[in-house]
Amino acid sequence: MIPFVGLLAALLAAGSLPLTVGRRERGVPARQLVMQIVLTVGALLVAGIWADSVFPFLVPATFFITAVPLAVHDLWTGRMPNRLVAVSGVSTSGAVLVDALWRQQWESALTSLLGAAGFLVFYVLLYILAPGQLGGGDVKLAVVAGAVLGWSGWPSPFYGLFLIFLVSLGVHFIGLIWDRRRKSGGTHPHGPAIVVATFLTAMVPLGSHTVELLSRYNIFG
Repeated sequence: MIPFVGLLAALLAAGSLPLTVGRRERGVPARQLVMQIVLTVGALLVAGIWADSVFPFLVPATFFITAVPLAVHDLWTGRMPNRLVAVSGVSTSGAVLVDALWRQQWESALTSLLGAAGFLVFYVLLYILAPGQLGGGDVKLAVVAGAVLGWSGWPSPFYGLFLIFLVSLGVHFIGLIWDRRRKSGGTHPHGPAIVVATFLTAMVPLGSHTVELLSRYNIFG
């Protein structure tokens, strides 16, 4: 588990950011703010327990502090504020850079850049080929998620992308049932799937951690 002071600072940021967004975005209900704070703090607690030092915690924590409120806002309203998406991209990029400088491991920064570029190309193509299914915020958040997954190491971006669409499929079916009961229709948010899949890939033994685990037990023979 990371040092208490670092975790406390992250938790304070997790609580303050949704409140800041709530003040800038008019009409944000109190239940949404509570949901944003609770889920962000929960994600950070899991990340803090998973990490054995500050720097493995820095990049995913920076992403979750901004991305979880974005996912909740998208789930609640069907859109993501551009300001918070920009904050997520800049802060996560800064965390990757600080991590690379401190640990002198530029390979993780390079894989982060490649992950972001790969997600950008994939999502832009998806945005063009399937009009109306994704918003611009989805594309931008996916690029940030790709940077986090690339930082986690290969093949995390591939696992993450698979999980994004698996979770998105689940959200879609739940949305269809909800729409049918309410006799309404419309598109279903993609942001929550991006954040949930990135969380699972970064925290649960997937990606590079999965390869290490499978190799340890000689599953590949």
